[in-house]
Amino acid sequence: RNGPMLFTHWERRYPYLRPATPLAEEGLLVPFYVNGKAVGTVWVIAHDDRRKFDAEDLRLLESLGRFASAAYQSLAVIDNLKFQIAEREKAETELRELSDRLEKQVRVRTKELELEILERKRAEAAVRQAKVRFERVLEIAQDAIISVDSNQRITLFNQGAEKVFGYAHAEIIGSPLDVLLPQR
Repeated sequence: RNGPMLFTHWERRYPYLRPATPLAEEGLLVPFYVNGKAVGTVWVIAHDDRRKFDAEDLRLLESLGRFASAAYQSLAVIDNLKFQIAEREKAETELRELSDRLEKQVRVRTKELELEILERKRAEAAVRQAKVRFERVLEIAQDAIISVDSNQRITLFNQGAEKVFGYAHAEIIGSPLDVLLPQR
């Protein structure tokens, strides 16, 4: 009925209580609520008929009902907090594991990059040495050596070419090849 109830002769309504002795003479039931919904009942049973429940008993039981409601809600909040704590701990563990994996990957990749950088520096040094050797060969070569880019502009002009064509290196670099070979 969603409200306080006073019962007499409970064994008639609840036959499973018949074996209980002494028999319940009178009982007062008061529901308790959470968010407007009845979630439980507080019972008080009298086993003799000398005392009857009155308004003060009802007031006291309703107060106990409010206490039960607050306790019920507190337990629900505690259960929710426990769930949230467990979820947070799970997320923190996953984050820690992910972070550890990422840190390991960063360390591995850093070592790989360090090796790549070392190899690149070695290759660059080898290219510089080859260039120096090539430039020395160009300097001592007696033959004319000329190089042009895709637009047929002179990009390389050695001392042998200076002797053959009569132009200085500085004045011919960037000029079209036609200056040297007008009728190819």
